Amino acid sequence: MTTSKIKRIGGWAALASGILYLFAFVALVLFFAVEYEQAASNNARGVEAFYPFGFASDLLPVFAAAATLILVGVLYGLLRDTAPRWSQIGAAFGAVGGLTLLLTNLLFVLHAITLGQQGQFSFLAFAPTGVWLAIVNALARRDGLLSPRLSLLGMIVGIGEVVAVAVAIPSGALPMLAAADFASMSGNLPLLISVSVGFLMGLIGGTVWPFGVGRALLGSQPKGE
Repeated sequence: MTTSKIKRIGGWAALASGILYLFAFVALVLFFAVEYEQAASNNARGVEAFYPFGFASDLLPVFAAAATLILVGVLYGLLRDTAPRWSQIGAAFGAVGGLTLLLTNLLFVLHAITLGQQGQFSFLAFAPTGVWLAIVNALARRDGLLSPRLSLLGMIVGIGEVVAVAVAIPSGALPMLAAADFASMSGNLPLLISVSVGFLMGLIGGTVWPFGVGRALLGSQPKGE
């Protein structure tokens, strides 16, 4: 497969990932704005119901993570010649993060895990994903595959995700996420800040950065292809 074709696949995968994560975020906001109160009331009474926005916010990340895994493979293929060891390490972390998000949301949609478990594993996935972002953007910046500004954004997001998880775990994030105890979380300032930063970095890393990568890879195609 030619480099041009690999870049084209990676470019479209990056754009698809960014669009799907953006739609998932919008669906999540709409769930809390429109459906959350009814969902909380129904859960308290043991009543099951279908919430379209909530379902979309859980299902779309499955496909977004699949697109991200394609991007992980593409960037590894583009960077391995100049940095075989580091590109392999980065791809391994990216695969772990992407697969964790994909399987976590898929299992939740299938009602195989609880909301608390989904929250735990989704948050933990920020750590390997962050390592991948930091490594792959450092390599892409050195090789000129991505612009200095875009690669710097990716490195900042990646480091931010790792730091957020590292700070949140000792602060008790995992038990609170497991119990969906958001009230206690809001009263723990270090925990609230670290979790908020983690999800903010995840949002930027899942939408803004992939859009930039998609444009960069597709924009590097020779005219006529």
